[in-house]
Amino acid sequence: MILIFGAVTGGLGQPLHQQVCGLFEQQVVMAIGRQHCDVESEASIKLFFETILCYGPLHVINATGVSISAMIHKTEVGDIGRMLRVNLVSNILMLKHARELYKQHGGTFTMIGSIAASHGPAGTAVYAASKAALQGLVKVASKEFARINTRVNVIELGYTMHGMIGQVRLPMEIPIQLGRLGNSRDLAHACKFLIDCEYMTGAIVKVNGGL
Repeated sequence: MILIFGAVTGGLGQPLHQQVCGLFEQQVVMAIGRQHCDVESEASIKLFFETILCYGPLHVINATGVSISAMIHKTEVGDIGRMLRVNLVSNILMLKHARELYKQHGGTFTMIGSIAASHGPAGTAVYAASKAALQGLVKVASKEFARINTRVNVIELGYTMHGMIGQVRLPMEIPIQLGRLGNSRDLAHACKFLIDCEYMTGAIVKVNGGL
């Protein structure tokens, strides 16, 4: 079973779900939105994983994300809290409450990071910090979950034609080696690799066209 969080309300998650369905035709691939699980609420996450029916390996792709652009001196504390809850804390709470299912079935947990964590465009301080935190989280989680046959990885995603790119001020010419923005198919193939490769955990996989 493959669960893709953030795959209902548009952005990158929705086309990612469509692409993953095409790559895993023999698997159940579910699009999880806020109506199914509110990732800002521990109670909602706990209830979701307590009630989900799983009969084989569980593969979670957390594509939820919030970016509220602002220079540091204009950042609102409420926006800071929301970006941390969605971009970082949701991953911790999903791992926490999916652990019993992982103990029974094993599987993978894939977090979607951002090139902002490495490149840090102006106006993205909190977003970049919340995504950079995933690099520390994956190192710890991969060690803790390896003992229950579960692999944890991060995809550090570059600039794509979907999702939050409209909120980032990019230079006129982005030095992307492959000469184009990424797309949901590129991300889906990276997710498939991390699900299929049984010797990959604790990795930070850069999917950015060579930027």
